[in-house]
Amino acid sequence: MKITPSLQHQRKSISKENDLVKVNLYSIKKADLQRALVYKEYHTINSTNSEGAVEPYPLDVNISEFTRFGVGLYLYFYFLKGIVLVFFIMSIFASVSCILNSLGNGLSSWKNLNDLQKLSIGNQDQLIVTSNSTQNAVNIINFYNSQYTNHTIVSWLDFTMIVIFILFIFIFEYISNKIIRSNSQVSLQPNRFALQIQKLDSQEHNPSDLKAFLERYAQIREVHFAKNYSNTLSLHQKEAELNIKIITENLKQGTDQESKTNLNKLKEELDKVKDEVALIVNTKIGPMTSHNQYPTLSAFVIFETVVGKQQFIKKYREITNINFFSRCCLGRSIPKEDLFRGVYRLKINEQVDNPSNIKWENLEVQTPERVIRYFAVFLAVFLLMIITFFIVFGANIVSNYDPSECPAEKYTEAEADAKMAAATTTSDKVFINNCFCMGMEIQTLYTNYFNRCYDIIYVYTGRQALQIASAFVIVFVNTLLKMLIQSVSNFVRYTSVSKLLSGQMSKLFIVTFINTALITLILNADIYGFKLAIYLSSPIPPLQSAQYNQIYPNDLNRQWYATVGAALINTWIINMVSPYLIEFAIYPIVKFFRNRSVHDAVLQRDMNNLIVGPQFLPSIHYATALNTIFVTLFYSSSIPLMLPMATVALFIQYWVQKYMIIRFYKKPIAYDEVLHNTGIKILPFAVILHLALAIWTFGHPLIFPYDDKTLNIVTETSGQYIKILNDSVWQRIQTTPQLSLLLLFFIIIMVLRTILIDPLSYILSLCCSGDTKIVDDATNNINYSEVYEQISHDQLATYDIMSNEDYIDLIRQMNDAKMIGLESQEERRPLKL
Repeated sequence: MKITPSLQHQRKSISKENDLVKVNLYSIKKADLQRALVYKEYHTINSTNSEGAVEPYPLDVNISEFTRFGVGLYLYFYFLKGIVLVFFIMSIFASVSCILNSLGNGLSSWKNLNDLQKLSIGNQDQLIVTSNSTQNAVNIINFYNSQYTNHTIVSWLDFTMIVIFILFIFIFEYISNKIIRSNSQVSLQPNRFALQIQKLDSQEHNPSDLKAFLERYAQIREVHFAKNYSNTLSLHQKEAELNIKIITENLKQGTDQESKTNLNKLKEELDKVKDEVALIVNTKIGPMTSHNQYPTLSAFVIFETVVGKQQFIKKYREITNINFFSRCCLGRSIPKEDLFRGVYRLKINEQVDNPSNIKWENLEVQTPERVIRYFAVFLAVFLLMIITFFIVFGANIVSNYDPSECPAEKYTEAEADAKMAAATTTSDKVFINNCFCMGMEIQTLYTNYFNRCYDIIYVYTGRQALQIASAFVIVFVNTLLKMLIQSVSNFVRYTSVSKLLSGQMSKLFIVTFINTALITLILNADIYGFKLAIYLSSPIPPLQSAQYNQIYPNDLNRQWYATVGAALINTWIINMVSPYLIEFAIYPIVKFFRNRSVHDAVLQRDMNNLIVGPQFLPSIHYATALNTIFVTLFYSSSIPLMLPMATVALFIQYWVQKYMIIRFYKKPIAYDEVLHNTGIKILPFAVILHLALAIWTFGHPLIFPYDDKTLNIVTETSGQYIKILNDSVWQRIQTTPQLSLLLLFFIIIMVLRTILIDPLSYILSLCCSGDTKIVDDATNNINYSEVYEQISHDQLATYDIMSNEDYIDLIRQMNDAKMIGLESQEERRPLKL
């Protein structure tokens, strides 16, 4: 599809007067492909070449170009790029641990593991057991000495990796803040020229009066009021959508009974919505005839220059900030001419969102109401987590077999038969037979011992199938949670899209991390005999009964790596890679069907929505990246292979998302840094979780004994076994003192920062807020009118709600109860192309 030469020429002549052409293209008109192509040009990410022609960015475009569309988009890709780099560096150290682990024989008892599973700590050398007690004593000493060397190497490698990540957090946060400050000073963003006047009189309906007052101090580009809709805006949205559906039905000119029935249903539903709106308006606000008559909340003001904005703030605060002593003792007062309408002192908010980032319907919500709503959403999400917890919990119940419970020496078939003949109880005979079966490869069991080892074959194959099934269950549950959390988060009524997405991101990350990483760990935890799964499943008796039949790996022992570790990797890989590989794979299919549907669109707005891609939602992608980072770091001390695999996954995420944002997604709104800052604040918890589990992992006595007195070999009727003599939490902390001290030091730093440094910085910012510095920068003297067209090409450049395509239809609905239709073209602002 190409834009015709005449339209190409007319596009270049679009001026401020008919800037609403970009919005009118979205209005209720009969679909026209050329208009849709112009709409696509304005609503996809692209660049302008030296000849002024619009063209898509190349795939290797520098991500700094994305700052044109809001610093939040750039920070997202900068975050991914930084994480990929630091994970790549950490993977170099992790590969040394993988090689060292692969040289061991700790998982040799499990005959059906793949080679990748043997790269975990669980494959470190195990203690050799013989029938000679003297030789066993020597073996214990040799085992301790050998593992002491290995422990020193892997623990210091882990220490180095996590120090690198800690340095990354602090350096990246510093650089990010520098980028944000620099962007706020030099970028051509509407909010850099704007401020908000809060708490205006509710009956103030004339923006030109406020503009005239402010122009006494600086040149003003525009003033627009935010209104208090008393929760009617969502109803007006329904009203507008129903009217659009009615118009669509009329355009289809259907004469069959089904079409008439649909039309009558839509009209009945529309009448109900109108009645509901009328009830709220008449009881809470009073009769309204237009959008402008709704009570005023605040005003958004765009200055012609940044310097003009800074000078106004500085001058107005100097005049109006009179302290108690000056007012009472010196008799000073604010001059009447500096009070709006001679009465009101303007309350200025310097930090405002970009126009496209504002949720206009939520500005009316006061802080106490928002806190109550946030608490309600918290309870709803907590309830969802409990429900999904038990769903995933049930999916993860898998019967395990444990060769480590068998005697250290292996049986031949003849020896097994002899021992079974000598056994006096059925349970002993079953135990001996199972130990014989577990000592062989699964292929050998199928070929030669299928009837004899049926139970072990059944358990093994069932476990493999259920592990894969449970991984897909977790993917499904996480996808369902994403949709539910996106819905309930709207209930909080955040004032900006960035804050809404930030709330969604934190909730999405927490629930996906719990489902992906923690449930599997909790389900199989046996810490000094305390089996958490049994207590957590007590509300559901059948689920609890199933737990009693489980074989629990004892606290990250070798069986844990052979069974739980394998299941964890399956779940983790599917959750980590599937979203972006699937998205990239189905992208051409989705694009094909969207393009095919373009020609079937009846209304212009429907055609516009089809010709551009879906909206880019950074909250979901941030949550996915954070989940990958946290799960990887949480288990990387135990399974270092996860680091290079996560590096590949994040690399894929970076390039797939970059490709999709350039080639497919609709141009995102001008996101600010809120989402990015939330992600940065969460990262330190990954360090704490990693160090806590690393200390526990490296302190396991069967893998890394504390000393040569920790283990002993005992002889029982069925054979010889390794017994742990000394094991405690304090002993494990002492086993890796460097990690323990690093954890303590890091926690102290984060606590001091939370309770001391950050509050002091906030207080200082409040104390210094009245002293506005006028920065001498070339961009500060740029006239907004001169760059208006440039900014409007990248994002919404005005705070006029009628220019926002998400609100224009419902505002028109509020202004015209009949809803402007195709038959009343003269009542509308014409499309001049």
